[in-house]
Amino acid sequence: MKKYFKVISIILFSIILIGCANETKNNSDSENFKNEYEYFNGKTINETKYHNVTINEENIIVYSNYEEIFNILTKDSGVIFFGNPEDQLCRSMINVLLEALDSVGVEKLYYLNNSDDRDVLSLNENGDIIVEKEATENYLKLLEILDDKASSYKEINNSDKKRLYYPTVIFVKDGKIVDVVVGTVDSHKDQNLELTHEQREELGSIYMNNASIVMDLVCTDIC
Repeated sequence: MKKYFKVISIILFSIILIGCANETKNNSDSENFKNEYEYFNGKTINETKYHNVTINEENIIVYSNYEEIFNILTKDSGVIFFGNPEDQLCRSMINVLLEALDSVGVEKLYYLNNSDDRDVLSLNENGDIIVEKEATENYLKLLEILDDKASSYKEINNSDKKRLYYPTVIFVKDGKIVDVVVGTVDSHKDQNLELTHEQREELGSIYMNNASIVMDLVCTDIC
């Protein structure tokens, strides 16, 4: 009998530890993201004066990876955010995104900063494409999955090259891409200027409408 109770105690203790570990991970992701983005507040680096951002400690950020993101893109549902804390547009839109998702009940925002995975291309004087830095295999697979929803490589004119620009927010429902939102809004021409109230409202509506589809709050042909 004592042995039986000992086994039960070990099992219960293990369950508690797993629960605590999961809670710690979530708290860690939230805290790390807050620290990551607020680190650049008040800083000027290479003539870039970074926007100040204040991230809520109870945010829904989950640091993700390619395997998890590929799974969402091909068969699951979720909202994916590709960004970089040093990108001014990301700093302008992040709270708009978090507030919009929170308003419709999204519980997780899958985040990946894959800056180092992207290739760097340029054109020589003859117009030939020069590969200055190779892309990683996972990054190329991501572009392949996104297909025509991936952005054209703006710096390489008249080519079929694709690139992931920041911020990119992807809304996915049952393995089908609802929308890919790149940047902010059309009227936001200068990334060094913060979004106006009207621009925040416009962008928030875009995020909210797409997230509502992911959450089954509205029905489209994806339903």
